[in-house]
Amino acid sequence: MAPNDTEEDPRWGFSISKPGNGPRLVLLECEDGTIASASPEFMLALIIKEHLKVIRKDMKGKNKEHCKEIGVHFFEVISSEVEKRLQEGFLKAFDLLNIKCHFI
Repeated sequence: MAPNDTEEDPRWGFSISKPGNGPRLVLLECEDGTIASASPEFMLALIIKEHLKVIRKDMKGKNKEHCKEIGVHFFEVISSEVEKRLQEGFLKAFDLLNIKCHFI
């Protein structure tokens, strides 16, 4: 993505922006019509957090500390460069949640 570019797809419900030399941002329209932005890693952390809620609920009486380390596997990766970017993004997202991430 070139600097000052915005990438959109009507199926997504969000857009991705790269302002200048800054980091990529996910842009979302809120219910009140305002535009919110966050890093892709932050958005991924929110998704992971919701998944962990379901995992913890399913664990019921079991030790819930098991969710302090998570293994991640990418089934089909286009290239080693893409895999490296994915791993970096997941590591940042899990770091935001104070959870260790292992790649399987």
